[in-house]
Amino acid sequence: MSLLLYPGKDHPVTLAQLEQLPDPEPLGNRHRPYRYDEIVTELTKGAERNGYEIVKNEMALSRHEKMLLGVMQLQKNGDRVIAGMRSDIALGYRASTHSLSALKCVAGEHVFMCSNLVMSGEMFIVQRKFTLNLTLKKAIDSGFERFMIQHQDMTERLAKLSEVEVDDISAKAMIFESITKHKLPLMVARNTAGWYFGEEYGGKEEISEDCAPRTWMGLYNSFTRSLRDFPAQPRFEHTQVVGRMFGL
Repeated sequence: MSLLLYPGKDHPVTLAQLEQLPDPEPLGNRHRPYRYDEIVTELTKGAERNGYEIVKNEMALSRHEKMLLGVMQLQKNGDRVIAGMRSDIALGYRASTHSLSALKCVAGEHVFMCSNLVMSGEMFIVQRKFTLNLTLKKAIDSGFERFMIQHQDMTERLAKLSEVEVDDISAKAMIFESITKHKLPLMVARNTAGWYFGEEYGGKEEISEDCAPRTWMGLYNSFTRSLRDFPAQPRFEHTQVVGRMFGL
């Protein structure tokens, strides 16, 4: 999974560059903004305290440096396989020094066969406002504890998705309801149909390996493939919706 940026609005950044930014000013009596480099450093330490190795960390500043967006790729105990696909942990995070956003961290699977983000619909492991009551280390450690409890259950649900077959009528109903019931953008449904059904619905003649199985996992992969071109923030939000649709 990669961090997708809006050209001209977002720009990649390194930890060293974050360290050069001035200290953020509180915007009220209860507002306590943390420096962006503090947040990234504490997330790094939290991952390491819980036994994860950081394989890659991509970051960007957005909205004239008012928001930080990032994606960490984490690995634990070597390669993992879910439903026949290699997978690492993906940890997405965002923060703002200007009260635009709370500190939010979302964790899920980074599946390599199709470069998908597999995310539980409720898996915000950290969602805290920047107030005087926020202790960054404590919030992040608590988030990792919640994730480690939830993660095994999500892994088992993913395995089941790969085992249960789905007929075309049910698949089309799910795609239709993604717009009417779950309020995803129309282009997601169009692209999902192309990935899953192929040339008949505007996709390629040969369906990709991860979308080819006529199972719920094949349909899920088609949905998450259709989200690839979205920038980071809406991509996370839409992926959560897709997770809820599939009972993750």
